[in-house]
Amino acid sequence: MEGIAITSVDTAQANQRISRVSQQQVDQFGLLRSTLETLFAVLRDSGLKVKTTAAIGEDLRVVTGRLNDIMSGFTFTGELEIEAAQHEKRRAPRANNSLRVKITQDGTTFEAVASDFSLKGLRLRLSNPVRERVQSILPSTCPMTTGSIRNAGTFARQSAA
Repeated sequence: MEGIAITSVDTAQANQRISRVSQQQVDQFGLLRSTLETLFAVLRDSGLKVKTTAAIGEDLRVVTGRLNDIMSGFTFTGELEIEAAQHEKRRAPRANNSLRVKITQDGTTFEAVASDFSLKGLRLRLSNPVRERVQSILPSTCPMTTGSIRNAGTFARQSAA
């Protein structure tokens, strides 16, 4: 009888250990399930971001194609020699074209007319005098007037209009 009692006690202890281990496994399955749900949520969000990125990429491809079409209309000849005008003392050739521009100085933006362009500078016709340093000069019709272009410049001289 004593042997049966010892066996019963051993069996009960073994059953308790099995129960604890089974509970630990159930807890681990719950943790795995939660982690898996989080993983699928991240995967869904990533899938949406991939679709958005693909749409942006397609827009960039279209814009790049249009820009290539525009640029293909330009031709550049490196051998072209522009003769200086008579009595010209400037080192860079000049292009006598006019362009309406916006000038920014100390946070104030005003319009001017740029003319007499060269690789070294340009002439600005202004209604008001400005200090020597200018933060930016942008064409008035430039599509990138959000500040993504910055052309800082220094005035070499000013004269009254």
